[in-house]
Amino acid sequence: MTRLRAALLALSTMVALFPATAAQAEDEGPEQIVNGSFDAGTAPWWSTGNTTLTVQDGRACADIPGGTANPWDVIIGQNDLPWWRARRTPTGSSPPRPRPRSAGR
Repeated sequence: MTRLRAALLALSTMVALFPATAAQAEDEGPEQIVNGSFDAGTAPWWSTGNTTLTVQDGRACADIPGGTANPWDVIIGQNDLPWWRARRTPTGSSPPRPRPRSAGR
């Protein structure tokens, strides 16, 4: 009987320490990356002219050339992503919903 009590105590502790993932996902806000699963090919992803972006098995792939002068000489990216700014809350409260912001603010 003590093993059962220990197991129930462990289970209840885990449930208390790890809130439901559905609630966490709701607090995280909307998905900001378009076609992050690459189901629609590479659109709207882009890359610099010295590399070609392809999709294999649902993953973006690119041959990155060596010998570039700067870290930004080879880039893979996506334009027009919204900027989000989270508000600070007192300790113990639930996280706020992000609010979209423009880059100039």
